Amino acid sequence: MRAFVALFLLPVASGCEHAPETVHPDHPTGLAATTLRDTAFTWQTRQTGHFRIHYQSGSYAADHIDQFVDDAEQARANGLQVLGAKRFDSRIDVFHLKSRDQMKYITDYPVRGWTDPAARTVLLVRSSAANQGERHEIAHVLSHNLWGHSRDWLTTGWMSEALATYAGGPCSGYDIDQIVAYLDRRGELIPLDSLALEFRSYNDLVAYLQAGSFFGYVRETYELPRVRLLWEQGFEQLEAILEKTPAAVDAEWRVHLRTSYPEPKVDWAPLKKDGCQ
Repeated sequence: MRAFVALFLLPVASGCEHAPETVHPDHPTGLAATTLRDTAFTWQTRQTGHFRIHYQSGSYAADHIDQFVDDAEQARANGLQVLGAKRFDSRIDVFHLKSRDQMKYITDYPVRGWTDPAARTVLLVRSSAANQGERHEIAHVLSHNLWGHSRDWLTTGWMSEALATYAGGPCSGYDIDQIVAYLDRRGELIPLDSLALEFRSYNDLVAYLQAGSFFGYVRETYELPRVRLLWEQGFEQLEAILEKTPAAVDAEWRVHLRTSYPEPKVDWAPLKKDGCQ
């Protein structure tokens, strides 16, 4: 479930008006350019109007490249919908790696997903039809380019991961709210203030899913302009933005979970072991 995002600075939009998209050169930059130049890899590329999809021969991606291209387009459309945006014209570079060892070679971390928003670059380790991780990482590219960095970007990254996890959609066939309702019944959820302010100190799977569920609740209940204010102004301004204390919003969100899933059934053991698949 862990999805790190490289720390590159982007202009941060102010207020709640739609910030104009940055005009990017239509060629790979930053991490994408570096990865393409690395002689440890031999890349094949499928280019569309919105993406450059890079993959290696003899890989799962090579055998499923048409589906992977379709999945990237679907992830982009979904991310724009989450953000309430109509367009993002710059191409995104998506690299499909064969293994976590290759990911570690490039990023120093053996994770399944990595994003460099400034270079509009996503790295993925993917060996199944599940595209939750792709939706998550592409949402990082879109959100940080269209909205600027979240207020907590250089600290906890809570809002950034909340948005991307919500955009990722179902986890191993379960709605995010269903899993989080199950964790609520088990008494394993994190108090909202602790989740926001100490996000990276908690179990990744629980923290990411809880943040994504909470993001979706706020988006649907308080609507997108207030969500964007939270993105820009941070958790410290939650009470001013939502006109309720964090404890009150946390409590009403948990009531929503219990109402939506009064008897949540989740096979937690494989999720806890392997994360979202």
